[in-house]
This record gives sequence, structure tokens and C-alpha cells, in this order.
Amino acid sequence: VEVVQWNEGNSYPTSSEEINNILDATSNSHKLMMNTLGLDGWDGTGEMRIHMNFTQRNCPDAWADINDKSIQLCPLVGTASPDLVAHEWGHL
Repeated sequence: VEVVQWNEGNSYPTSSEEINNILDATSNSHKLMMNTLGLDGWDGTGEMRIHMNFTQRNCPDAWADINDKSIQLCPLVGTASPDLVAHEWGHL
């Protein structure tokens, strides 16, 4: 399993449009929650864990995994959006 860490403002870690869209959606969700609710990330600590499911199993779906406190998104064009990310964070 490849783990990639990305910080906003850095260049994207891959050339994949799908992954870049997920990173952007996550960043936008974080900003929305911070600016409207004063909540830094899904749990207030600034942590944002995203797992991408490249197996296409359960795609195009997204889900929250409460065991490892992450959300899982399928890397399909058009499936990542700030509201989807925020919705899944709400399950955590």
C-alpha cells in the first residue's frame, strides 16, 4: 500500500486528475468547516485522513471507517466533492 502525504500549497504528489480532485475536495471541505464552524478538520485536531479505493469495489461510493478514523473515496472523475467529503467526515 502506497501512502502519500500532501499539504495544501505543495505541488500535487501524483499526476492523476482523480487524486488531485480528491485532494482539492478535502482541502475545500476543511476550509468550509473551519470558516463556518470553527472546526479544524473532522475532529477539531486538523487531522484529515483520506483513503482511496483503487479496487473499484463499492465504487462509485464513499464511506467512513470508524475503526481507523478515515474516509474512503473512489478515484473516479466527478465523484469527489467537498460536500461528499464533509458528509463522510460527519460519520466519524
